[in-house]
Order: sequence, then C-alpha cells, then structure tokens
Amino acid sequence: MAMNWSNERKTDLGSNTLGRRNPVRWAIASIVILAVFLVLGGQVLLRAQVRGSDDGRFCILPGIFRALSDHYLVGTGFGTFQWIFPAYRDPGCGIWGV
Repeated sequence: MAMNWSNERKTDLGSNTLGRRNPVRWAIASIVILAVFLVLGGQVLLRAQVRGSDDGRFCILPGIFRALSDHYLVGTGFGTFQWIFPAYRDPGCGIWGV
C-alpha cells in the first residue's frame, strides 16, 4: 500500500502502467521473508531440542487450538483469553502460569 500511495499513474518506461505487480519486488520480498523465517525458525527448533517436551508451551498448545477451532468465525472478543482459556486448558499441564 505504501509503494502505491499516489493516485497518479506513472507513464515512464520503468513503471508498470497495467496495474500488474512487479515480479522482481515480489521475489525480493519473498526471499527476505523466507530468510527471516529460517533464521528465527532455527532458533525455535534449537530451543525445542534443548528443552525437550518439558516446555509448558507444548503442553497447552492443543488447548489453544481447540479454543481457536470452537471460536474460529467471530472469536471471543478482545481481552477475553484469560476467561476463555481455562475451560480448554489440560489439567495434566499443571497450574504453573495460571
């Protein structure tokens, strides 16, 4: 949106007057996003390997997915997670962080 903020159409040879996206821009943006994902994703996988399955996030993740699947269309509202999630929390995860 920021790249096409102006309402005027450019007519020089370098611009795309038919309204099509520039494939070079898309390729560069895709490469940058992929690189960021690989760098940050590697850290997440390393942390998961070091901590193992004892990490509490892996225990509560299925409960979060169940809550999302039950309220996928309109959600539950802003700021309601603390009241909604206890119904989906697995008791086997313990009470740490409640």
